Amino acid sequence: MITINLPDGRSINIDTDDKDVALSAAKKYISKNPVTERGAELGEEDISTLGDIARGVGAGLVGTVEGIASLPAELADLVTDPEESNAEAVREFFGQYKPTTSTTLGEAAKFITTICCARWSCSKSGKGCSAWARWTDWRIFSR
Repeated sequence: MITINLPDGRSINIDTDDKDVALSAAKKYISKNPVTERGAELGEEDISTLGDIARGVGAGLVGTVEGIASLPAELADLVTDPEESNAEAVREFFGQYKPTTSTTLGEAAKFITTICCARWSCSKSGKGCSAWARWTDWRIFSR
């Protein structure tokens, strides 16, 4: 048994004692089994729908935070009219963390997550503001 180390880092065991036979078998192995990148093997037909829905939920969460964070930058751009957009810099920052979706179900999950998170955060902040308003009214009128 001879072990041949291939130039790409792989090693194979060939059941022979002759070095020339082992080298020719290794050349055949390399020609039949080329090294390919893992991501290059996946095509459009290999995308998992459930995985894309999960990426859509993640993209919706990141999109919600992006929207909340870019609102002050948009207002600053509106007031100051800068050469470089602050809001665009915020969108580029979040764009590197936002997963991409490839199916319609992934896009739907992203949309639903964004809407639900935005509604939830608005309702929580609205309840907090109304509680604060009730507390201040009570403090003003209790004097």
